[in-house]
Order: sequence, then C-alpha cells, then structure tokens
Amino acid sequence: MGETQPTVSRSRSWVGLVTLYLVWYVLCAALLATIGRESSVPPTWRDPDIPAGAEVVSVGEECGNGGCWGAIKIRPADGQSVRDLAGEMGLGPDSSLSYGWRPTNPASVSVFLPYGHRGERGLLTVGVSY
Repeated sequence: MGETQPTVSRSRSWVGLVTLYLVWYVLCAALLATIGRESSVPPTWRDPDIPAGAEVVSVGEECGNGGCWGAIKIRPADGQSVRDLAGEMGLGPDSSLSYGWRPTNPASVSVFLPYGHRGERGLLTVGVSY
C-alpha cells in the first residue's frame, strides 16, 4: 500500500512560510533602522483610535530635545474636558501607551501627551513617535 505524506508536506510548508516571514521582517527592521532617523515620525495609520464624539482638528509634526513626533490635536466631545478625553484614551501626563510591531511596520510606536493635560484652547495634543 502506498503511504501518503500530507503531514510532512504541511510541516515543510509551514516552516517555509514562517522562515519567509522572519526573513522579510528582519529585512524590514533593518531598512527602518538604516533609514530611520531621530526625526522619523510614524505613518498616520499608526495613530491611536479617537473616541466617539471627539474630533481631530489637525495632524502635524513637532520637534523637541528628544527628536520629532507626530502631533494630533483633538477637540473633546461636547461637555467633555481635555483631561477626561485623555483618560478615555488611557493617557496621563506621566504615562504613555506602546503599540508593538505590525507586519508592515516593524517598530513599536509610543503614544503620549507631550504637554501633559495642558490644552491649547480646549484641544488635547497627542504625540506619536517611534
């Protein structure tokens, strides 16, 4: 009787796919490390989710002593304070959120409040950086 070998074939295909993915990931990370600078800002699709009712007023870039970051200015929902909006997003003046790597962008992103809760005319500024 002839034996079938689908298990060996599946194992090899999984090993091949995992190896291919790891090679691709390492190449992307090396490219990011090579062309990434202190002033590199994550793409806007890495920005945090904005709670319902809040409105993004502007998206730009700011720089300081620690490099550059994407700056998102958000207007809270009606009746909501800047501090409440930051709390709903899980942000505080001394805390930050980290989002791990993604397959198309192998670097972790940090979301933080560059100016604490201090609002600019009722706007919350959220920083996004590598």
